[in-house]
Amino acid sequence: EKLFVYGSLQSPAVLKVLLGRVPPSSPARLNDYSRFRVPSRSYPGIREDRGSCVDGSLLSDLTVSETVLLDAFEGGEEYVKRKV
Repeated sequence: EKLFVYGSLQSPAVLKVLLGRVPPSSPARLNDYSRFRVPSRSYPGIREDRGSCVDGSLLSDLTVSETVLLDAFEGGEEYVKRKV
């Protein structure tokens, strides 16, 4: 599986702790989205924003269980995962 990431999950050190390995990644850009500061939180979010873009990384070769683990790490009421 593939997953676009734009925050702490771009860090090889974080991925190594969470997954026990660093999956292949490549630079990626998500068009028509922008990054914003989540109120009362220390991490960013992204939202649809025509004409903007968010730079991040595309993780690849993830197993289903690794994707579930990363979703749990990102979890919270603000977290919504979408296909883009």
